[in-house]
Amino acid sequence: YTKKFKNVGRTFSLNVSQNINNNDADGILNSRTDYYNTTTPRTDTTNQHKINTIRSSAFSSNMTYTEPLAKKLSLILNYGINVNNRSADRKSLNLSPTGEYDELDTLYSNYYVLKQISNQGGAVFNYKTTKATLNVGTRINNVDYKQTDQYTGLIYKRNFINWNPQASYQYKFSQRQSLNISYYGSTSQPSIDQIQPVRTNNDPLNITKGNPDLTPSYNSRFNANYNSYKVLTDQSIYASGSYSFTSNPIVSDRSYDAGGVSTTQ
Repeated sequence: YTKKFKNVGRTFSLNVSQNINNNDADGILNSRTDYYNTTTPRTDTTNQHKINTIRSSAFSSNMTYTEPLAKKLSLILNYGINVNNRSADRKSLNLSPTGEYDELDTLYSNYYVLKQISNQGGAVFNYKTTKATLNVGTRINNVDYKQTDQYTGLIYKRNFINWNPQASYQYKFSQRQSLNISYYGSTSQPSIDQIQPVRTNNDPLNITKGNPDLTPSYNSRFNANYNSYKVLTDQSIYASGSYSFTSNPIVSDRSYDAGGVSTTQ
């Protein structure tokens, strides 16, 4: 929805979306692992029926209001709320003496319910002249989610503040010659799998575990480009460059035990 008011430059827009996804998977895991370079060589076998039932519902919204403060200056305000509900029921059933897959493996079975709510707001100042345009502003996003283990009743809560500043400058030397410089900052929060991954036995030689002490990383990106085009000679020049770096990055640590099993965190 978009509305233009009588005052020139004053506008309001609203965007709303809803996504619903259902994913059902059913299969058999039958594997054999032979360990040789150990004190006592051994063989591990797995024969399980895997049933995965995943449901997700995501609602997102964003409101934007533009207000002209002066002839060359305007203010852009925005606010949005996002709601994400997700459930993942993963069952691993062992083959029982009856010949049926009816014994629940509690080590590799899990049932999680996730509820995530994020509120985001921001403000951007726009200054525009005949040849130059300057945008400076930021967005702040508060993310709050709760993950519940339906088997144990344990509740895991996390809260993040994401900060996304931005600044851009464009100068037009002429209609076909311009210079653009911009900066964008963004916060990346760790995923649920990185904090508390679901335990699986699909690959017993490569194990992944979470780190509940992870904090968000922050990325800074600088961009610059120059463009020039001459109509009469059909000659063009384009040059661009960018630089980015990440503070407090989220990286993987891998270790190996004496039996050759790798563990990544």
